[in-house]
Amino acid sequence: MYLNLLLSIICASFLFIVFKYFSKYGINRFQGIVINYFTAATFSFLLNIQSNLEYLSEVKTFFGQTIIIGFLFISVFYITALTTQKLGLAVASVTAKMSVVIPVASGMILFDEKPGVMHLAGILVALTAVYFITLATSSGSSSNKRSHSITWLLPVVLFIGTGLVDASVKYAQAGFMNESNRFLVITFLFGSAGSLGLLTLGITLLTKTVVFKWKNLAGGLILGLFNFFSLFFLVKCLDHPDAQSAVIFPMINVGVVLLSTFYALLIFKEKLTTRLFTGIVMAIAAIVLLTVEFGN
Repeated sequence: MYLNLLLSIICASFLFIVFKYFSKYGINRFQGIVINYFTAATFSFLLNIQSNLEYLSEVKTFFGQTIIIGFLFISVFYITALTTQKLGLAVASVTAKMSVVIPVASGMILFDEKPGVMHLAGILVALTAVYFITLATSSGSSSNKRSHSITWLLPVVLFIGTGLVDASVKYAQAGFMNESNRFLVITFLFGSAGSLGLLTLGITLLTKTVVFKWKNLAGGLILGLFNFFSLFFLVKCLDHPDAQSAVIFPMINVGVVLLSTFYALLIFKEKLTTRLFTGIVMAIAAIVLLTVEFGN
């Protein structure tokens, strides 16, 4: 379980780095994201093609759910890319990973996981951390008030959206995914996200609002590989008999926060303001509190 945990952390943290390089090399974020989902879906299907073909008849039992989850996937992924490029890797990763409070809360409600005092304290600290990070992103100057207001809202939208994505993954893993159909379900989750994105992308390409460039394909392929493995190893963690979502999600998230912040400071030379530092410290504290075993 712990090896899968570590691999999921590494792959998830690299997603933020890839998004940062999207901006550096002028890769169209939406085209890259759409290609990423088809890459991940293709990889998931081919990796276990014999079993996937065998269980293909089961698709009708979970197809509707994968459409809804796929819509969440692509919407939140786009917000993640936008936040990373506009506000920096540190802000995006910390805000996204603090959203752990949502899958933890859903685990309590939907799967009867019993919270302890530390978990409730962790949720409160995490929400306070969101406030500090929002302050950090709204403190800079902006000549365009409307644009600045939208930027200020990005961490809030990302917080809620990522939490819903994590909760939906837990729902899929517990509700209709098993060891036999795991790759097939992941294929349709990614494929649904890609197909929904392709509808929008097709319109923009036909109307020549945007143009296709080969570097967008390359960026999407790289992003798709990391995206697939981050979800695959997460599901493997959740499949473990002793795994609880209120423990696994915080452990992954604190790892991603620490790694991403390290990347932001070392590789991209991002500035760590007092407010952002306070938010990061509180986020890590919240995730640690949420990791405390139930019943304590």
